[in-house]
Amino acid sequence: MPDDPKDAKAIPDASPVPPAPVVPAASVDPKAEERPPVEPPRTADEPPAQSKAPDKYTLVVPDAAAAFVEPADLAHLESVARTSNWSNEDAQAALEEYAATIAAQSVRFAAELKADKDYGGDKLAESQQLAKRAIDRVRPDGHARRDAFMRFLNRGGAGNNLEVVSFLADLGKLMSEDTPAPMRSTGSDTGKDAASKLYDHPTSQTVGV
Repeated sequence: MPDDPKDAKAIPDASPVPPAPVVPAASVDPKAEERPPVEPPRTADEPPAQSKAPDKYTLVVPDAAAAFVEPADLAHLESVARTSNWSNEDAQAALEEYAATIAAQSVRFAAELKADKDYGGDKLAESQQLAKRAIDRVRPDGHARRDAFMRFLNRGGAGNNLEVVSFLADLGKLMSEDTPAPMRSTGSDTGKDAASKLYDHPTSQTVGV
């Protein structure tokens, strides 16, 4: 026989469990790890960093670099070395590295010129002769800017650069084609017209090859 319902104990209603409070995550600056640590200021008693720069740099230009390292280059290198607190040994190493880089660049330029099908290979000698002809026409011996231009061609191997040689060779070829044939005397005092006088000027003479 079932139990009397009056004897049954009432079961209380289950109340919902309140959700756990949400704890906000600590705000993190994503760039905080990238920032360098702050160094404490140097105290008055702490001596400054010792300078490695000498009173005067004594740099020796490698023999292979004598053609393209000029006094202005050395002055610039010394300025950088002093600003960077380099020792004389550091500056000398930088000079030698620069010289090696320029020498390698010149070799690369020469190889590219020799491999070119239009100006290199079996046409290389002709290209060089035409380039020299253009230089001698525009910058003949005695010209105020000839020596400076020739030094420029030696700097960084510019004299072996395909673009430089091809341009000068084309210019030399044009100059050869534009040279007029000798004019016969017409009985005038000079025996020459204006064009022939122009090309008789020392700066217009071609150099035979």
